[in-house]
Amino acid sequence: MGDWKDTLILEKDETIAGSWEGSHEWSETWVSGSFGFKLWDQVKTDSGIFVLTNRKIIFLKKEGGLFGKAYHPLFMIPVEKVSSVSWGKTRHKSVSIFLTNDKEARFYLSGIDDESSLNQFRELMRKQVSARKEQLEWRRRKYQTPEPQDTRTYAEGKDSFEKGFAFEDYLITLFDKYPFRLFSRTKDKPFKTEVHTEADNLPDLTFRNLETNQKLFIEAKWRVNLTDGTLYIAETHSLERYREYSKIENAPCFIVVGLGGFPKNPNRMFLIPLSEITGPYLSPPVFQKFERSPAKIFSWDEFQGIPVKKAEVEPQENDESNVDKNWIEKQRSLYPKAYMAWSEQEDIDLKKKYEQGFSVQQLMNEFQRNEGAIKSRLKKLGLTQ
Repeated sequence: MGDWKDTLILEKDETIAGSWEGSHEWSETWVSGSFGFKLWDQVKTDSGIFVLTNRKIIFLKKEGGLFGKAYHPLFMIPVEKVSSVSWGKTRHKSVSIFLTNDKEARFYLSGIDDESSLNQFRELMRKQVSARKEQLEWRRRKYQTPEPQDTRTYAEGKDSFEKGFAFEDYLITLFDKYPFRLFSRTKDKPFKTEVHTEADNLPDLTFRNLETNQKLFIEAKWRVNLTDGTLYIAETHSLERYREYSKIENAPCFIVVGLGGFPKNPNRMFLIPLSEITGPYLSPPVFQKFERSPAKIFSWDEFQGIPVKKAEVEPQENDESNVDKNWIEKQRSLYPKAYMAWSEQEDIDLKKKYEQGFSVQQLMNEFQRNEGAIKSRLKKLGLTQ
């Protein structure tokens, strides 16, 4: 019973995009037979091979046998059912794949253990999902009676706010990296109380730089499609309101637009400075130059032109005066040397291990510091750009 590929039965034109050794984690619910209520959830794990094709996700369960190991398909998921990919919320370094029916499939996959590898996996998954949806849409149009075209550029009514809220949730996961911290989130209309506050007029998301305290406004927009080839942003009065608050708070504002796909898995994404927007609609020559990968994690450097507030004297690496104290305590509970000065010997050891091929994750464990500290020190030592 040798290679796991012998177990696969692929459809015509179905190809393997990638495969990983790993395990699938799932919960089994125990219910009282007498009373019918839930007693507890037991977490179970199946080891095997995770296979991604251009059609579906396949998990092959590995089982031992008399003549060696054997593989059997445990389940298959059509790739078009995938809505997003992220780190697992409950277990360390697990990969969670969320489906369009709000179900979650959780895996531990060999080689996917840091942000870079997760982003590569997410981008590979996004390409398969996008290509498959385009193929299915082409077949639907060719073999079925076309449905009436929806001329709206975005969903109307309460459903639009729910989708907008879902897109905001997705964006927050892309900002979930030092030095960003979510400072505030504006309530959308269906979620507002009878009491209206001035903060309800702010853009959707406000982030703060933990190193400089500089604020950043993000207004999130998800659109189903273009309108006569143009990208609808917002009404003029809304844009003026964003400009007013951006000026008052001395905080730059950007409009992040997701286009097509799903709110938690858009096909395209645009990061547009508010200063570049002159009206409700943008033409392709304008919005296309601001396109970015929908799966890419945001970095502070990406927001070019931000007037970062710097102290008159450049703070030292062990200077905690401009950093949130709660954040420091949290970081030191995970990384005991967070925000402590680097010694000369540590610099020598860091350079040596980096040149030996140690990964950022390994360096984090070795020097007991977070990812941002390691990358910052590597850059300061001239080892990275």
